[in-house]
Formats: sequence, C-alpha cells, structure tokens
Amino acid sequence: MKRRRCPDCGLSGEFSKSNMRRHRLQTHGFVTCECGRQFCKEEHMAQHKRENRIHAGGLQHSSSALYRVGMQGLYGAFGGLSISTLSSDIYTLSSGTLESFIADNIQANTQFLGCCGEVIDSLVRKLQDTDMVPSKLRPRRIIKSGSLGKGTAVKDRSDIDLILMLVKYDNVEVLMRDMRDLLRSLEKHLKENTTAKHQRTTRYSVQVELTCRSGHKHDVDILPAVDLLEIGNVPSDVYRMMKGVADSIIHEYSVSLAPLQLDIIGELPTKVKSLIKLIKYWKDKKLKEQDEPEMPSFAEKRYGKPNWPSSYVLELVILNAWTEANAPVSFDMTRALHAILTSLVNHRQFKIILRRQIRYNMTLIQARSAPYIMDPANPFNDMYHGLVDGQAFDWDRVVPEARLWLSKPLFYGVSNTKHTWN
Repeated sequence: MKRRRCPDCGLSGEFSKSNMRRHRLQTHGFVTCECGRQFCKEEHMAQHKRENRIHAGGLQHSSSALYRVGMQGLYGAFGGLSISTLSSDIYTLSSGTLESFIADNIQANTQFLGCCGEVIDSLVRKLQDTDMVPSKLRPRRIIKSGSLGKGTAVKDRSDIDLILMLVKYDNVEVLMRDMRDLLRSLEKHLKENTTAKHQRTTRYSVQVELTCRSGHKHDVDILPAVDLLEIGNVPSDVYRMMKGVADSIIHEYSVSLAPLQLDIIGELPTKVKSLIKLIKYWKDKKLKEQDEPEMPSFAEKRYGKPNWPSSYVLELVILNAWTEANAPVSFDMTRALHAILTSLVNHRQFKIILRRQIRYNMTLIQARSAPYIMDPANPFNDMYHGLVDGQAFDWDRVVPEARLWLSKPLFYGVSNTKHTWN
C-alpha cells in the first residue's frame, strides 16, 4: 500500500487512492460542477470551468434542443468526450429529468449493441469451430446470458455469460470431476485462438475481457455446463437430481438451469428493464467505483473488496417490487425507483418468493429463515445470501447509499410506493 498525504489536512498514512478520496469526501467535502464533475477545492473547479468552454453557457440552457444541437461541436472541442461524461451526477436529478437521463446515459444504443454483438459472435464462432476446439470442449449449444443476453445492458458497459453446454457430458458430477482440466484447456484455447484478454480462472469459469471496434470493454464469463434441459430432462427431473448434493455441485446444476433464469428476466416489459439498468448503473457508479475502480464487473469478491449483491439478485428484488405493484407495463419511474431503494434499505425484511415466475413446485423450496430471496428458477438457491464462497452479500453496505439517494430532491414528496407506481 502506498503512503499518501492528504493535501487538505496533512493526514498521512498507507492509504489506497479510494480510501484517501473517501477521507477527503467525508472530512473536507467536495464541490460539484453543473456538469457533474466533483472537485476537492473551489479553485480546482474554477480552473476546470476556465479551461472548458462548455461552461460559457452551453449547459445553462434549459432547452434540450439547444443542448443537443451543441453536442456535435462540443464533441470536436473535447476530442471525443462522450455526452454522458458531460451530464449531471445521478444524485442531482429531478423528477422531470430522470427519464431523459436514462435515455441519454444508461440505455444502450443500437450502435453499442451492434458492436457488442459482433465481438461476442466472433468469440462464439471460435468456441464452436470443430477444427480448433478440443473435442472435450465442443459445445452442444452456447447460451448467451448476462446483461446482453437478458436485454439489460447499460450503455458503454456490458457483461455476458457464455455457457458452454458440452456435447461430451450428460452428468454433472462427472463434469465437476473433470472441471479443472476443462478450464485449463479452455484458458489455453482462448489465449491461442482469440483476442480475449484473460482476467482470471475461477473454480467454475474462465473470465476474459473483450474489446470491440468502438473501444468498449466487455466482461465475459465462460462456463462449461451439462445441457440437462436439452437431453431429455424437464425442470422437475433436474430438481430431483439436486436433492442432497453438495453446495459445490449444486452450483453447477444452477448453471445448467441458466436458460430458465434468462427466460424469466428476458420476458419483462421494456420499462422494467430500464429500471433494472438504472439500478445497475447506480451500483456501478455509487457503490463499486468508490471502492474498486480497477475491478471488472464480474469480480464481486476479490482482494477483500465488498461482496456487493449480484446483478441477478437485484433483478429479483426489482421483479418482486414490480409484482407487488401489480405488474404495471407503464409506470412513474421516480415512484418505482423510490420503492426499490426503500426495499434495499429494509433488506432484512425480504421474504421473496416469486410465485408468478417460479418454475417448480413450492414444496421443493429450501429457504433459510428470513430474510431470503428464492431464485424462481432454482428452489435450492437462496439468492439473499449469495453464492460467492458461500458468503452473504454485503447488503448493509448498500443501505447508506440507498438512504443518501432517497434524501435527494428527486424524491421530495414521494411516499407509499410499495403497492402503486402510478
């Protein structure tokens, strides 16, 4: 750990950059420019304004038309700086600007999705090439899951799970016996035959980073699995197989059930997916980036960092709140967001069983005592407690940030949102 000295108060010690930044925020405070950038001192912000012509008045106009007309010129002036970089901080939004913020800063546009699709499809083709892929890694089919597969990708960021349903295997226990060798072979194949940058190899997957032609980075988690649902089994057959097996094995069964998870989230209305994207954006910007700016999005537990709730468990929290509000197709986004943040503050009250979405008989549920969030695709999977090294997600570390956002002007006068979002 490098020794650092606070320029404001002289405090010195072995601090990471993020810890020093947190100290300065909590002890000395930041000032925020109208473009959303934060500075530790007023004079730093004043210098920023002098050096950037946008503050001569470009962002002061209330007319969105004027703002958008000026963007092309600003793009050239700033050498390619994205519109999202110039936008307001999410905590400064008002109810009248939330929807436009989502559209401009969070929704993945057609060009971005096209670039993502190209680079992922190229990797999939190389994983399917029978002349290049070792026979033990030959897939029966490849399932595209993660945010791109579910339709919940955030602009300029995406993660995807590529599940290799292997031809050679029809038994999960046999697959797990061979898993270490399979992952070594997969890692070698990726390094020798693709442009994917290896990040790490876990007990169940090889994790890589891809860069598409637009320069965007994509985190890809590649998981070997048994295609139980395509070789003559229905979900109830799989659940019978899972009874009494070890946690390490049950995780691999969960991977085989991923197509069910994909269907549950993929069939949600567009506006609910926009809400999911908004919460994921908040998680990245206000939770993860404060403590782990160097980490890829899939690294939920690494180097002692917080074990933030996974994207999938947050999707289930949102799905439950939407169901409690009578599953509206159209709704007030501010009220919906208020309901989600309030539920996160009160996470110890979670007793989530998504009866409308579950793919199994209720008698199979293996829930702990409350709180719990049961995976609608897997009766043995209590998502509240997570699957990362068997350790619970750090829900309590989410609470202060959720409370902070709820205190902002966006939610002034908003209440009683649990059962109605309109």
